[in-house]
Amino acid sequence: MRKLTVLILALLYVVSLAAVSVFAANATRVGNNQAHMVPIESRQQPLIDGGTEASASAIGSKPSPIPTAMGYFMSPGIQLGLTAYDLFHNMRMARQVEQGADGRVHFVWTFAAFPFDAGTRRVYYTTYTDAVGLDNETYSVSDAEPTQTPERFCTVDVFNNRALVVAHYGAGFASAALDIASNGRTFTKVNPPADVINCENIGCGTVFQPYIWPVACADQDGTGKLVVHIAASEGATAGGSWSAIAYFRGLSSGVIMEDGMYGTCGMFVDSCQATGYAIAADPNSDRVVIVYPKGRQANRDNNDLAYRLSTDMGATWGGIVDLTHYATDAMERVAGDMSVLFTSDGYFHILYVATPYDSVAGLVSDQESKLWHWSSGEPTKRSLVLDANTSDDACNTAAFEYNISKVTLTQCINTEMDPDDTLLYAVYSRQLGTTADPDCSDLQYFNQEVFLSPSSTMGETWGAPVNLTNTKTNGCLDGACADDGSSSSARYVKDSLRIEYMEDLAAGSNVGNESSASTQNPVRFISYSCIDMADYRIMTCTPSAVKYPNIHAVKNASKTQDLVLTNGGNQPIDWTAALLGGTPNAPVSVVLSGNVPAGYTNSATITATVGPLSTEGLFHNTIRFTYDGGAKSFDVPIDFYVFDSWFLPQNVPLRTSTNRMAVNQTSQAAVDVSASSFSYFANTTEDFITDGSMIMGNAVGNLSWKIFEGGQGDPTPSNNYGRLYALSVTTIDSTTFPSYRIATAIGTNRDSTVGFDVAWYAPKHIDSADFYIGHFELYQGTNTTASASGLTIAYAVDWDVPADSSTSDNTVVLDASRQMIALQGTGTGLPGTTPITRTQGFGATAVYREDKVAIIGGFAWGNNEQVYGQGGYRVDSTWKYLELTTGYGSLWNDSVEDLSTVMIVAKDYDVTPTSRLVFDVVLAAKRAQDNPAELAGLNLAVDKAKKFICDHIAVGSPFCSGCEECGDANGDGGIDISDAVFLISYIFSGGGAPGDCNYPNGKGDANGDGGVDISDAVFLIAYIFSGGGTPHCL
Repeated sequence: MRKLTVLILALLYVVSLAAVSVFAANATRVGNNQAHMVPIESRQQPLIDGGTEASASAIGSKPSPIPTAMGYFMSPGIQLGLTAYDLFHNMRMARQVEQGADGRVHFVWTFAAFPFDAGTRRVYYTTYTDAVGLDNETYSVSDAEPTQTPERFCTVDVFNNRALVVAHYGAGFASAALDIASNGRTFTKVNPPADVINCENIGCGTVFQPYIWPVACADQDGTGKLVVHIAASEGATAGGSWSAIAYFRGLSSGVIMEDGMYGTCGMFVDSCQATGYAIAADPNSDRVVIVYPKGRQANRDNNDLAYRLSTDMGATWGGIVDLTHYATDAMERVAGDMSVLFTSDGYFHILYVATPYDSVAGLVSDQESKLWHWSSGEPTKRSLVLDANTSDDACNTAAFEYNISKVTLTQCINTEMDPDDTLLYAVYSRQLGTTADPDCSDLQYFNQEVFLSPSSTMGETWGAPVNLTNTKTNGCLDGACADDGSSSSARYVKDSLRIEYMEDLAAGSNVGNESSASTQNPVRFISYSCIDMADYRIMTCTPSAVKYPNIHAVKNASKTQDLVLTNGGNQPIDWTAALLGGTPNAPVSVVLSGNVPAGYTNSATITATVGPLSTEGLFHNTIRFTYDGGAKSFDVPIDFYVFDSWFLPQNVPLRTSTNRMAVNQTSQAAVDVSASSFSYFANTTEDFITDGSMIMGNAVGNLSWKIFEGGQGDPTPSNNYGRLYALSVTTIDSTTFPSYRIATAIGTNRDSTVGFDVAWYAPKHIDSADFYIGHFELYQGTNTTASASGLTIAYAVDWDVPADSSTSDNTVVLDASRQMIALQGTGTGLPGTTPITRTQGFGATAVYREDKVAIIGGFAWGNNEQVYGQGGYRVDSTWKYLELTTGYGSLWNDSVEDLSTVMIVAKDYDVTPTSRLVFDVVLAAKRAQDNPAELAGLNLAVDKAKKFICDHIAVGSPFCSGCEECGDANGDGGIDISDAVFLISYIFSGGGAPGDCNYPNGKGDANGDGGVDISDAVFLIAYIFSGGGTPHCL
């Protein structure tokens, strides 16, 4: 058996982004902290959450501080330092603060110079003691080295009052120790094994670096010798790739770090998709546990929760224990955020984040999440810490985060309050903003707060969550935000919690595509007194809303939906329910009262029955649940879809000879499907279109579309757009027609008043490889009781020429003669290199009615101004510009980033039992290196598409009337030598002019070069006698 005295603290989660990091042998002094105590009155008091998740919390009274070694430091507490790097860890949070037996608190964080430069990243370290306060120096654990740039993702633990720091380093990890208690300022660095594979020689995928993202904890054997436990994983080359988790056991001959202490390789633990593993050692036994998200498929969001346990300090390990083992259709999955802790009762506890899961679509929620607790003392049960089931459709989570993230567990043995009082705390970062009460930056990223939840029952029940920072900054500009995240708490304390966090002044993160500005962000330390768990009742429902596509039925049929009511508090809940109705109303029946217990059994399931209805369309209702004596309530909205034919959108890829584009039944093109969004095979990482769809409606409150629907979330009261729905499967035919591939389907609008047939055409010939044509026929839908008059019908496309980039502009080209709006990318890529294809490329949308009536016109608007900033298309601005537009115009004619084009097919159109509006949408593109390229090449592609329409789609229609074969210069119905003679007479002798038909430059422009001259006669002669190219007029 080993010692019972040393507190083990350290659990690292060192997570990803490529760059290297190294620990230097000597710590580097980086300057004075100049820390000072900030009075409590300078910030708001912590909030005790006493209301529903959807409403603002009431300000609670802070507990009276008890005498402690640390004092009582409220937010913002003490500033430890500054950093321009705002992604301390992705997915789970490693411990960056720990306290030794001597009372010294140790802190680490990732520093980067301002403005942010990845090459300046260093691991910074400092300490705090009651006698001295904050160390007046901050030390860099690592110095710059020419070949190993120190990276990020660090963790700290303490053994024998020495600091142990582990971080991502170069192609792996490194550990370092500092004898700070003896006033030492030298870190002893030890590298990992040189082998690039684990001892079992098990590789799970292609990796760019082995042994990165380490988590660690310090330990001692029975003789007091140092043992270091580290878990790390391979760095997968791309998202969705598998990697192997490996365990490394560092054995020292004494109490200092030693070269070679980790052996020659690590032990294979399991494969993973999400790098969310955590590790802990028991201070009172030889047990060590590794907890991790066990990947179910190639998707880092689709995980079970698993662990492996060692009972001999890591010498041998037990098998894999899968704690969740979700059924395939289970509505929950484990995310990558978790923490593990051994407590004084001999059990280990796991805190983990889970998200709602749609088993049909294979997708998890991007915001809603639950925080769960599991204990080895109750292995068949779990308790709910918090149900954060709110959302804000106009706001985005930062990389690898949900409403709850960066979780850590702390045990407080509060002997000064009660010798037998042992408290468990969950500390985490939380997004509070909702659609009704947002807390979102100007660039639409959540501002987080640091929270704790207490438990006086060792995790069986939990008290009200406490907002420790309470710094709402909705609408903040970069530099003025208070995004309090990356929270971490010391593992074992006796009187008050020790918490480190970062106040990001520009919400989001400066990684990926979040466009977060570089700011100097304070790294802060707060101390919060251990408090008892008060009575608390909070009830939530899963699902929080009954909506598309989960509940629908045919006419005269009903549908049932199970509602799981969960008690997230520590007292039983009696509740009542009421139906609020909707317009049009969906009939709902549900039990109107009940009870939900507290503790490990904390949920009850009721069933709601919706319907029947005899009319197709979308119907609404709301169930309001009230509890806690009427003091608290929340609503569960219901959207009930009634269609005799019902299909989910089915994206199928069509292709020309050079590119590919996905389409579906709801009129969508591209659908933001990577490598199938008008993506050229030469470089499938570049998608020329993000999304496109029809827009139709007759009022601001009655618009239907699909564009951006996946990105902007569900309709809301303030943006009550309707969807376009699928009424058939998508059928694709690649073989019947020699000239093209075709995908056909049927769809409808939000209330079934308008039905439509859609057919997408993809030409096969290399000469026509730069365009697709969507053929639409609109008619009266199955719902004949509602009005479908005065409609505006349009088609919108989000072109990515250039891509979403602040370094490339778009220029709009308006061409009324072609009924076309084109976008020109004006990026700065070098000619002949990739990826200039989009930054200097062209894209165009053109629309033609087959009754030969000119379309209304169209406009282009800036996505950055009108779409991204609003979380998607908005009914108010969309309807405003649909109504205002006549002819062709542009909003933000030279906009940074990309634009959308909106082509208006018709206005004030009445759908009747006999009406049929038929039109064709042309989507054409040209890469920068194409020949012919630039605008002339784009115009040629659109004109070829127009000819394709008359040759294959609208044959005999008014639009194509009088349009004989291109090259038929004399109009006699065929192409022969007489047409060449006719052209020669026209050119040299003043003979009759070739007919113009629908070709802007006349049917005599046989070679399609934009004019009529002798080259066209030569072209025709070659075509007739020598098998030359087919005439293609402009």
